[in-house]
Amino acid sequence: MGPGWALGLGLLLETLGGAAGGSHSLRYFLTGVTHPSPGLPRFVSVGTVDGQLINHYDSEGRRMEPRAEWVRAAVDPEFWDRNTRISQGCEQNFHMNLDTLRERYQQSGRSHTLQSVFGCDLLEDGAIRGLYQH
Repeated sequence: MGPGWALGLGLLLETLGGAAGGSHSLRYFLTGVTHPSPGLPRFVSVGTVDGQLINHYDSEGRRMEPRAEWVRAAVDPEFWDRNTRISQGCEQNFHMNLDTLRERYQQSGRSHTLQSVFGCDLLEDGAIRGLYQH
């Protein structure tokens, strides 16, 4: 995780006012499915700050949308456009990776799920810790 993550987390936390002291976390949870159940999207991405849902993207709506009013007020519309493009790229990568895994392990007829979580923690001492897991 580069310094951009810390800056992004810092900007979001500034909008929390007094809650900005102490440690905080920013997380994005991504899930891709090869054969979703009816009515469910093939790909979903949600973002959280300190466990609070802040945004949502899925393969049905194909647009990153705010899920917390303070986030909507804190960032400009370009933020949502930029993050929509990023999420669309993640969606495409997830489906390519799922296709590769199905071919490699000859499991084309079954449903498969790929999940990732990434983000960063701003610790009480000001240190930053990054996270990326599959």
